[in-house]
Amino acid sequence: MATTALQKPGGATIASSAEICVSTFNVFLNDNVESSGWAEEQMARFSIWAANLGVFARGHASADYRLRNSDEVRSLVLQLLHALRKNLLCTVASSVVQDEEETSSSNSGSDASEVSTSSFSFSSMSSSKASVEDAIPTSILRARTEVEDAISRLNRLSASIRKSGAQIRDTKAAAFVDEDDEGNNLTAFYARLSVLVIKQKFPDAGEDLQIRLADSLARRRNQLAYRRRHQRKLTRRYIDERPLLGAFHQDRSRPREATVSLPQQEVKIPIRSDVKRPVLSNTSASLFDPKRFMNRPKSTTSRAPSTAMLGTPSQIATLNFPAEPKLDRSGFFECPYCFIICPAKEARGKYWKHHVMKDLSPYICLFDDCKNVQEGFQTFSDWIAHIQDEHVPLHWDCLAPIHEPESFDDRDLYMEHMKRFHSGTFANSQLPALAQMSARAESRLFTICPLCNHLPKDLAERTSGLEVQENQSDLQKHIAQHLQSLALVSLAWLDNSNSDVSDKRDSD
Repeated sequence: MATTALQKPGGATIASSAEICVSTFNVFLNDNVESSGWAEEQMARFSIWAANLGVFARGHASADYRLRNSDEVRSLVLQLLHALRKNLLCTVASSVVQDEEETSSSNSGSDASEVSTSSFSFSSMSSSKASVEDAIPTSILRARTEVEDAISRLNRLSASIRKSGAQIRDTKAAAFVDEDDEGNNLTAFYARLSVLVIKQKFPDAGEDLQIRLADSLARRRNQLAYRRRHQRKLTRRYIDERPLLGAFHQDRSRPREATVSLPQQEVKIPIRSDVKRPVLSNTSASLFDPKRFMNRPKSTTSRAPSTAMLGTPSQIATLNFPAEPKLDRSGFFECPYCFIICPAKEARGKYWKHHVMKDLSPYICLFDDCKNVQEGFQTFSDWIAHIQDEHVPLHWDCLAPIHEPESFDDRDLYMEHMKRFHSGTFANSQLPALAQMSARAESRLFTICPLCNHLPKDLAERTSGLEVQENQSDLQKHIAQHLQSLALVSLAWLDNSNSDVSDKRDSD
């Protein structure tokens, strides 16, 4: 295969290094039929990494282009590929020596084997696999472990690289126009549909808020469509241009089948050589952001999501989440919505719901004076923090025992009070710090649900002091559930529409 990726002076490309690894895999498969199961599993994991990062893609879509200005990260990828190939070669070389020794011993003991054939039983078959594993030399097992670890590291690194460019990718989506196979403008269609949906679901909400909600609904669906189209183009180039994987194991007596993984099902589509594939326009890998990469979390596994984000179990049950993705034995999966390689743990239960919500960034600011009306927040806590920092007025409390507690809406008034009535109890240089310590944010962020334009009935009926204190927390969760539900509508629209665009436009 001709390597079209960027070539650094005096060094190998990611594409060429990965191609060498593929060739080594094929050597292993041809020479080690007994161990083909392990090799095929690792090859599948390697293929997930290569397709997700666009390793064998052309030009601006390639991993080499994405990391062209990030020598440190690029060098790390190359080191992992070198370690992978080195340990694969160790398993091949050790296996050849082992086979020669076994052949020699089997020839010398052929007579004995003929005598012992009568002692064969089905119970010996059941333990044959375990005995084969036990017979593998320690050096081969150690090399296999290193191979598995290198591929795991590549997948984790891919996730961090893709996440670092996520914001830039979503910015590109703003100019993207989604079209169906017949050239109909899906972006405009869902923008009109969003307005109708919001008016039907929240007829009492203010007009400005309805417009903002409709805009976020349509924009989110368009972002998801752009992500899917972008990744399909990278994957298509990988399928077309990758080196042959595991050719030794193809059954040429029948047409090959390609497995296309969809969010809720798996469909097998026969590949016919006489059918023309759709031609996709050029795409560029999302720009790698070194600052975001260096500030990434040390672990890609999500922490256990809090109930504050998703609500109570009964509230979660009312939300229509997509089905959990199907997993293979690789230990990783490619999310069908953010297209980032994730650990298998994130594909199950509350972790999957948490992951989906972060992909959708469902929380938007509902305050009229917000300057960032198009910003979406991934988590409930980020959303609340934004409201507290930007939209909740502060007050300053003086709790000195010589008078009744007093509250001031202005910092200067508080400082004037302290100078007038409490002078001598502090140095003038300490007053700014004292004012900062005395500042308090209003605990009530919302008095009503702005989408319903009233207080929910179950909250309005609470009368005791404790219940009233709990009202604010429950009201915030009530509003958050509205936003979560709308975000999942965007996702449902993506899955229900045929988003294979005809590529009459190149918006990448």
